[in-house]
Amino acid sequence: MQNDVWVRITSYLDGEATPAERRALERWLAEDPARQAAFGRVRQVHEAAKPDALEHSSAEALVSNWEAVRQQTEQAGGDGY
Repeated sequence: MQNDVWVRITSYLDGEATPAERRALERWLAEDPARQAAFGRVRQVHEAAKPDALEHSSAEALVSNWEAVRQQTEQAGGDGY
């Protein structure tokens, strides 16, 4: 189920989610502040990983952000919606 959450989050961030999928993810995030915090970090990493942003980011910063996302996801339980 956790993999499904990542697929849905990626789809949302890439602008590929349907309106119904967007609403479902937003409801799932609203249920838990830890999920919201983890999603915020994922969004930061997602934005930083865009080609134009990579020119201005260090590898260490990206690794650090991904580690923070992993830790927050574990704390949030990583369950699906």
